[in-house]
Formats: sequence, structure tokens, C-alpha cells
Amino acid sequence: MHLGKNLKQLRQKKGMTQEQLAAALFVSYQTISKWEREDADPDIQMLIRIAKYFHCSIDELIGYGEDEEKETVSEISSEWESNHSRGKHVENEILIRQSLKSYPNNYILMIELAATLENLPDTDDDRERHLRESIQLQETIIKECKEPDLWNAARYNICFSYWKVGDKETAIKKASELPSYYKTRENALLFFIKGEEKAKISKEALDSISYALIRHLLVLGESFRSDEYIRKANSILNDLEGDISDEMFSKLQHSIQKRKGV
Repeated sequence: MHLGKNLKQLRQKKGMTQEQLAAALFVSYQTISKWEREDADPDIQMLIRIAKYFHCSIDELIGYGEDEEKETVSEISSEWESNHSRGKHVENEILIRQSLKSYPNNYILMIELAATLENLPDTDDDRERHLRESIQLQETIIKECKEPDLWNAARYNICFSYWKVGDKETAIKKASELPSYYKTRENALLFFIKGEEKAKISKEALDSISYALIRHLLVLGESFRSDEYIRKANSILNDLEGDISDEMFSKLQHSIQKRKGV
């Protein structure tokens, strides 16, 4: 536990002396000093009073706070990624549901559970129930989460969730509300950064740009029954070899090879 350090930080953040906090909690300033030095601990009733006073949870107060949560969730996410890559979705459902008991409002765990629910080996009834739960989790993230990457991921993924559950109208509506390719983080940052960092942004953007470009060319080829678009996609992909990740190159190459005329 890190009660002493956390209590001192909360007090100082509020601009209070030990004497002022002591008066607010109806204890002596020596008691506050002992708590902050961790020579003594408040009882459970006092912990509740302190947590209410600083508008925080008891977990945060005693030290199981943001830093510890990030570290633990990172370890859980690594295990989730490993299971996900091996198709161990049932194990992941157990892992994330148990983890959410400790971190009920953690949006990373929520989005991982949403993805897991959509990959479970289900009966038809179970599948709809799991899709509905996935949608509910993602709607919560969209409504409450302030972290841009998670918020955007939920906004994108939920389109497919609604489509899978059969609500095509909502899926299209949600997809139509997403930003255009033009108005992206990568495009905006190019105007404000320079040197190696600018090159890094461009390099990282190539995966998503190539994915979008190749996919749209393949759609045009299929729509107009034209092999010319397929050949363009193949030519562009070959030109990008070495500039995009091996994983993305293989993924797009497989998509092209599935089309006729290549």
C-alpha cells in the first residue's frame, strides 16, 4: 500500500496543510502526520471518510491507483493478445471478465471483451446475445471514454457489430459519422512536425493508407468487373514492398490473389 504518499499528494493537490486536513477530518494534525509517514493507518471508517472527502475510491487512496492499474492491465492485455492470436477466445472471455471485477471501468479491458465476445464459438442464440453485449460495451466507451485511440476504435468497430447483429441501418449510420481519410491524425501532424519524427509518422501511416487504397481498388475492380483495377492494386502493392510491414504486405497480397485476373 502507498496510503501515506497518496494522502500527502491529495492534500497538497488541494493546497491544504496537515492542520487543515486534520480539522476537516476531525483528527489531530499529528494523526495526519503519522498516516503520511506510514507510522499508522486509518481504520476502514476513516478510509471511507477520507476517500469521500477527496472524491476518490478507496483503491486509489491506498495505492492501487492509476499507475498500478496501467501496469496490471498491460500485463493482462499481453496475455489477451497471445490468446487472441492462437484463437483461445473462451480463455480470453474468462480472463477479461475476471479482470473487470477488479477494474470495472477500464476501457481497454472493455474493448478487449467486446472483441472477444464477437469471436466466441457460439450457437445462433448465444451469438446474438454476445453481439448485443459487445455493442453495449462499445456504446459505453463511445459515451464515456476520453482516450482518443480507444474512442475511435470503438466508433469504428461498432459499425461491424451492428451489421453482424442485423441492424444494417444503424451500421451504415455509424459508419457515415466516421471522419474521412483526409481528416486524420497522421495528415494533420505533417503540418506541425519536422525531421525524423515527421518521417516516422509518414512511415507508420503507410500501412493504413495502403490498406485503404488496395481495398478500394479491389472493390472498384469487382464493381466494374475490370481486371485493370486489380492490376493497379497489384502494381502499387509491389512498389510498396519494404515500405509497409510484412504483415500488411502479406495480408493485402492474399486479398489481391483471391481476385480474378492476377
